[in-house]
Amino acid sequence: NKAAKEMAQRVRSLTGLPLKKLTTTTFHAFGMGVLKQYIHHLGFKNNFTVYDTNDRKALMKEVIQNLDYVVESFDLFELSSLFSDIKTKRKVFGPNASDKIRNLYYEYEKHLKAYNAVDFDDLIMKPLELFDKHPEILDELRERYSHILVDEFQDTSLSQYRMVELLAQESRNLCVVGDDDQSIYS
Repeated sequence: NKAAKEMAQRVRSLTGLPLKKLTTTTFHAFGMGVLKQYIHHLGFKNNFTVYDTNDRKALMKEVIQNLDYVVESFDLFELSSLFSDIKTKRKVFGPNASDKIRNLYYEYEKHLKAYNAVDFDDLIMKPLELFDKHPEILDELRERYSHILVDEFQDTSLSQYRMVELLAQESRNLCVVGDDDQSIYS
């Protein structure tokens, strides 16, 4: 967020213009803005909550207990990582995945919605879901963001890339800057 603010200041300084429509943001903050405006299309209320790591862990414990499983039999860090990988499509439940883990994941998702909450991964994945289910929202955003620049592109995940790809698909006004040697993804 700090880097996004600095980038906005630099662009305004270089151009000498107020650029009131300029948006500089992180992917997650952009997703949050999209959700604040449109999440009701996915059956959430606009006053949703974003769960942090501790909230997520507490919800996992609650779900485990509700399913009459033993909390201590799960490594919550590993479970959280798996849920993140499943949600962001870095992994899928394989044929050997236990029904217990599948049930936990689906109950976790149901509980998030029941609590009108999203987790950090949802800040990217829910806008993608919106774009898929409501192409008119994507069209509106494409019109609003006709030119897109992505800095530190080497750190862009596949889901984040998908967001940029969808937004820039019509205008084709996309510029990315990055350094392969500094990549956090392999």
